[in-house]
Amino acid sequence: MNYFNLYNNLIESRKLRIQDENKYYENHHIIQRCLKGSCKKENLISLTPKEHFIAHLLLFKFTTGKDKVKMGYALHMMTKVINEHQDQRKINSRKFSKLKLQIYEIIKGSDHPSFGKKMSTEFREKMKSIQSG
Repeated sequence: MNYFNLYNNLIESRKLRIQDENKYYENHHIIQRCLKGSCKKENLISLTPKEHFIAHLLLFKFTTGKDKVKMGYALHMMTKVINEHQDQRKINSRKFSKLKLQIYEIIKGSDHPSFGKKMSTEFREKMKSIQSG
C-alpha cells in the first residue's frame, strides 16, 4: 500500500473542503515542523480530530530512519490519555476523535482557560523554544 499517496490524497481533498463553522478542526502541519516544515499558512491545514490522527498514522507508515522515529513519537503522544490516576491507556482514532470533540465542547469560547489572556513575547519565545526542541 502506498501510504505517501494516501497521505497526499487526504491533504489535497481537505484543501478543497468548505469548513463548517460549527465543527471542531485542528491545525495540522502538512510537512511536519520536525521535518523542516514551516508554520506558514500554506503548510497548515484544518483537519477533524479523526483525520488528524489518520494523517499522523500515515506519516509514520511512510517515513523512514530518524524521521520515522519522530513521527512514531508524535503518533504515540496522540494515542495516550492520562486519567486521574496518572496511568496511561492507548486509544484508537475513533476514541481519540470522540474525546477531542468532548473536550472542545467543554472548553470553547469564554470557558477556555486562555480566553481573553494575552501572552507576553517572552512567554511565546519560551514556548517556541520548547516546542522546537
